[in-house]
Amino acid sequence: MINLTGLTGIGTASTVVGGWLADRYGKIRVVQAGYVIAVVGLAGLVAAPAYLPIVATGLGLYLPFSAHTTLGQDFPRHRLATASGLATGLATSTSGLLASALGAFADAQGQRAALTRLREPQRSLPLMA
Repeated sequence: MINLTGLTGIGTASTVVGGWLADRYGKIRVVQAGYVIAVVGLAGLVAAPAYLPIVATGLGLYLPFSAHTTLGQDFPRHRLATASGLATGLATSTSGLLASALGAFADAQGQRAALTRLREPQRSLPLMA
């Protein structure tokens, strides 16, 4: 229970921090940094499930959220609300489908195998298809 609370608490804080960092250093850099931190956090979860890798994973997953939303708004400048809704809706629905597939895979193969599969993108693409 504390792991889930920690992940979502870090996620909430890192969404706010990600917006501030995107204003200061640029959206693309924040998105890239978030991905690197998420990969390191997932690798840590596979190697040694503990609280610090959960913090790193939460930081990496939620840090680029606000930057993703505003990047989606930059493309169609005259329809900002539509672009924001599409970006958020597609991200939410796609991650919901992936989470269901990953949960079924973890039930069949085990948690360590599922986390290892997420850490290796070339192996996780067939899982997302």
